[in-house]
Amino acid sequence: MSGGVDSSVAAVRLLEAGYEVIGYTFIAYAPAYASEAQRAERICSKLGIEHFTIDIEDEFEREIMSAFAKDYASGLTPNPCVSCNRAVKFPLAQRLADERGCKFISTGHYAIAEHGFGSGQHAIRKARHLEKDQSYVLYNLQPQQLERLLLPLGILSKPEVREIARTHGLESADAPDSQDVCFIEDGDYANFLKRYGVVCSPGDIVDRSGCILGSHDGLFNFTIGQRKGIGIAAPKPYYVIDKDIERNRLVVGFSEECGAGSCTITGVNWVSIERPSGELRVEAKTRYRQTPERGTLFELSDGSWKLEFDEPLAGVAPGHSAVFYGDGTRYDTDLLLGGGVISA
Repeated sequence: MSGGVDSSVAAVRLLEAGYEVIGYTFIAYAPAYASEAQRAERICSKLGIEHFTIDIEDEFEREIMSAFAKDYASGLTPNPCVSCNRAVKFPLAQRLADERGCKFISTGHYAIAEHGFGSGQHAIRKARHLEKDQSYVLYNLQPQQLERLLLPLGILSKPEVREIARTHGLESADAPDSQDVCFIEDGDYANFLKRYGVVCSPGDIVDRSGCILGSHDGLFNFTIGQRKGIGIAAPKPYYVIDKDIERNRLVVGFSEECGAGSCTITGVNWVSIERPSGELRVEAKTRYRQTPERGTLFELSDGSWKLEFDEPLAGVAPGHSAVFYGDGTRYDTDLLLGGGVISA
């Protein structure tokens, strides 16, 4: 329980369904979580459920923050929320549930967990209201986590969730949504990276041919696919199409130069289906807030996977996660099949 409206209402829904509920709040980064933890404690008290606060700052710093800085320094664009779910939050939640004899684990994610108890088949589907769908960040769930997962908000809209909170007099009813990267205060990536010894040095902005167009104030202030903030005047907008770490060059181009025809994906985890053999038609997202794009997925000899897009796709960045859904033929378009990390 973060202290926000989503996890608060998840607890309400579980209580209404007849479950015995225990609330845990993880303090991953004190500046961002301290006041929320206090609010979570007050909400649990109001709901009449036990509440525990767990300090995970050391583990979070080691597994998420330090790794994030290292990846950024090497030119990747990582997604720390995905990494945290995989390496910290869900393994810890599973351990705590075991310690307390809890059968299930629940979060405030907007997605639908389907369980075929008896058949052994478990699945994740997109939330009913796609504007809030968070299935993208759940692709790393392991079978022992998925089979215990309850997602009470999967069929609700955000306004419905806030109204439930108001009806129960919860102070989180109008709490703002959490920011994407909790440990990047005020969006200041340069200051965060500096703490880990990563210096943002000025360098050249070039086009694909290497022609110098201008200068940048640090590669780590940019991400592949970015349009705004490049600062180069031209008849039409420039986009970031690559980051040359070795030469400290920001490579830009026009929209027609941005599209990638394919990408290579490593560390693929299959959630709702068994590992496929042969080609698989999918709809894929290479960013969290993105309309799924159709393509064909197949395994390479080294165990990685290649995703070929039907149409060139802009903003495909190494370090981001590529997440697969059905394309409506073999599997439903709302079924989360799996995902991995884009390596090239």
